[in-house]
Amino acid sequence: MQTQEIILPGAYLGHMLEVWDLERKGTHLDFPAENGTYQAELTLGGEAGARVDQVLAFPGRRMLASVCLAPGEKKTFRFALDVRFHRIQLLVEGEKPAVADFKLKKADILPTIFLLGDSTVCDQEQSPYHAGWGELLPVLFDENVNVSNHARCGYSTQSFIREQLFVPVASRMKPGDLLLMQFAHNDQKSETDRYAPAYGAFTHTLRYFANEAKKRGATPVLVTSQPRRRFDEQGRIVHTLGDYPEAMRKLAAEEGILLIDLNRKATALLESYGPEESKKLFAYVAPGVSKLFPEGNEDDTHFSYEGALQMASLVAEGMRELGLPICEHFR
Repeated sequence: MQTQEIILPGAYLGHMLEVWDLERKGTHLDFPAENGTYQAELTLGGEAGARVDQVLAFPGRRMLASVCLAPGEKKTFRFALDVRFHRIQLLVEGEKPAVADFKLKKADILPTIFLLGDSTVCDQEQSPYHAGWGELLPVLFDENVNVSNHARCGYSTQSFIREQLFVPVASRMKPGDLLLMQFAHNDQKSETDRYAPAYGAFTHTLRYFANEAKKRGATPVLVTSQPRRRFDEQGRIVHTLGDYPEAMRKLAAEEGILLIDLNRKATALLESYGPEESKKLFAYVAPGVSKLFPEGNEDDTHFSYEGALQMASLVAEGMRELGLPICEHFR
């Protein structure tokens, strides 16, 4: 099923573009391209300088953070770019984008971090008000590491099997790549076809993904799901993910699979913020702030950009603790 390489049907892609562009200011770069991995060179600045908030790849992947250049100053920035929709779309967001030059070269030999997961990981169409940590991961790496985010809203391990979404991932994996897998939020929904018992189909499927990665010389890494924002009266997180995080820990120990315990790391982080301050890490939007949420939004599962970046940083911390060679390429 190689056609799964293009995972968004045209009508839905158009809808996402409309949402993505609704509140964005800056310079758009939009053109067709062969699927694969690229190294990009973006030169900003000139006579008037530049003031850029961030550089985004559709629909919200942050490739570069803020840039401020003085008048007459130019600077070239480099990053890896994953193309899966036969189309490159970049937004240099800001009041003074000052794009001076943009170059691309194919670079399929670069190590790639493949991501499998749900809406807490995926590239969100409602960025920056909803964001998965996977869309903030690229900004932490230099141009020598590609991040390919295959996570999807509402999906579980069984969704990936049923729709064969692991097929294009497996076809691209090579020695030196990583496969990061984070599931639980939708696998626990017993009333749906996404359900997978923690000590049954859930771990069986993760074991299958891990073994397939190993066959191709890639390194599988299990990532326990971060908790929802729910506190008890003592200001401690109330865990709502049942046996799923522990099932991952046991699978990692039994099969010798690497593990990043994001559940424990994120729990400590949220408790350090406390019940009120932790709202800034989640998709809380006041009424009247955004056309996407005219009446406001309160979401204790999905992240704001700030929260997604914090989670991505915890994942990066876990990579360092595992001593993964790819960590040499952190910015």
